[in-house]
Amino acid sequence: MESKYRKIEVLGSGAFGTVYKVQRNSDKLYYAMKQFNDPDIKQIIQEIKALQEMDFKNIIRYYDSSLDPPCIVMEYCEKGSLDKRIKDAKQKNKKISEEKALNIVKQILKGLRECHRSKLVHRDLKPANILINSKDVVKIGDFGLAKFMQQTHLISQCGTILYMSPEIIEGNHYDGKSDIWAVGCILYELIELQQPFAFSKSLMEIYKNIIAANYQSPKKCSSKTGKLISSMIEPDKNERIDAKEAIRMIRRILKHQDLTEDLSDQEFNSPKPRQNLPPQDFKIRKVQPVKMQQNFIDIPKPSFIDVKFKGQAGYTLYRQYGQVELRAKQIVNNYNGPTGPLKLELWAVPVQAFKSEDWYKQAYGYVIARYQIDQGLTEGENYNDIKINVKYIKRGEYGKLHAFIIKLFSYSFSIEWIQSDAIVCVGQQVLYKEKLEILGKFNYYLLGYPNMRLTIEKIKNNHSYQTGKINIFIVACKYNPNFEKQDYKNAPYDTFASCKLGQLQAGQSFYDIDQVIQYHPPWSGKYVLVLKVFQSKKSSSDRVSFSESQYVCENILTF
Repeated sequence: MESKYRKIEVLGSGAFGTVYKVQRNSDKLYYAMKQFNDPDIKQIIQEIKALQEMDFKNIIRYYDSSLDPPCIVMEYCEKGSLDKRIKDAKQKNKKISEEKALNIVKQILKGLRECHRSKLVHRDLKPANILINSKDVVKIGDFGLAKFMQQTHLISQCGTILYMSPEIIEGNHYDGKSDIWAVGCILYELIELQQPFAFSKSLMEIYKNIIAANYQSPKKCSSKTGKLISSMIEPDKNERIDAKEAIRMIRRILKHQDLTEDLSDQEFNSPKPRQNLPPQDFKIRKVQPVKMQQNFIDIPKPSFIDVKFKGQAGYTLYRQYGQVELRAKQIVNNYNGPTGPLKLELWAVPVQAFKSEDWYKQAYGYVIARYQIDQGLTEGENYNDIKINVKYIKRGEYGKLHAFIIKLFSYSFSIEWIQSDAIVCVGQQVLYKEKLEILGKFNYYLLGYPNMRLTIEKIKNNHSYQTGKINIFIVACKYNPNFEKQDYKNAPYDTFASCKLGQLQAGQSFYDIDQVIQYHPPWSGKYVLVLKVFQSKKSSSDRVSFSESQYVCENILTF
């Protein structure tokens, strides 16, 4: 990328990396280049996909990207961020007029409306991520945490705390309405030059005030704008207005029709067709753009039949060493192009009567071991005589006969692992008799700080003896984009919350554990929570506790 772009100055930096103003050598035009410090390739691809999908004037435009070094090239906005405009006004003791604030927010809502039409939730709207170009066009930027909704809601906690909605704080399901809450906070900040919950004196107080929507009513705007703010900063997401209604309210407040865009009902109900045009077809400036190379965005999406096993595949369990040997005679690429990364997984599926081999290939069970091949295959290329030892993930149903399946996955442009092939191996009896076992569902819900609700369906004692006292610890491990889920079991941690249970006789279980306990937020950053079950036993000299079982949560929490 350095041969194509020349760095001019630093526009901003943070935990993710640094944004530079750059000049393209071919035509001397200016762009913004986002370079990543600790790249998570999956997240980078997700951000690029979001930017490519959103071809709209109030959303920052994508141009180019690279993996070496990992970076994204986007539209350059000459007037910087909305955060800078708010800080300048505050420093100069000048107010931002109500009309100007409403026009800024209206443009944010127009961009947001397009995102929500495409089932995309931004999840990190704040003034620092709103940009303004030389023509005062407002644009939504930084889609690093944006997520396409595959279902009707999301649940992972992420974003910036002062702009998080109550449903995210409490760990409940959420959707695009959480973005509307953030826009309400931005409008309040434009009017009052301070964030609505910034008066809180502690993290605990911030949580409590957000959940109750407890903030001082704005004093520097009309009652109608105040009503608009309260309609967006509404604690019940079902009562909160959407982008469509918010734009209509702003139109009524401003008392005039926006001549630059028709906001009739027809526009709201009939989404415009999108065209995923390559960057060279974007007509923004009155110059002839040059064709730009895209390093990996043009990789075609492999289908499930493109990458296959050829010959035999098998495994050997070395349980005493905690390892599994995975073997495959050959992996072939039948696609007319390169693949993404590949992954081998050994699955144990409980045997079901009268089920075919094809059923087992698609069935879900327990992942015993996995190995990821980061380097994909080029067209016509093969991997031959694969034999690797990997960590043994000890999972499975106790005492049940399992069929073992080796599955092959390819990582596609659609930002997901696609199963491309599978081979069913010989079934065998799997018995794990060493630990306390977490069975069924485990969930946690962050209530008003410092309380959280912990639910565990079942904890079973598979020892042949009575346990000591059992303690539950929920610990916070620093998020690492290079970690597999199981890696967090051995990662350094801070205690997040804990509770005590009694003892269990051999073969007995605790059922339907449901407790409200107190939690202690870690330092700011991204964390993954791990549930650890400890048993307290008396040794010859002292009473010691040791970990019996662990469960890694799917969510990433941001503090």
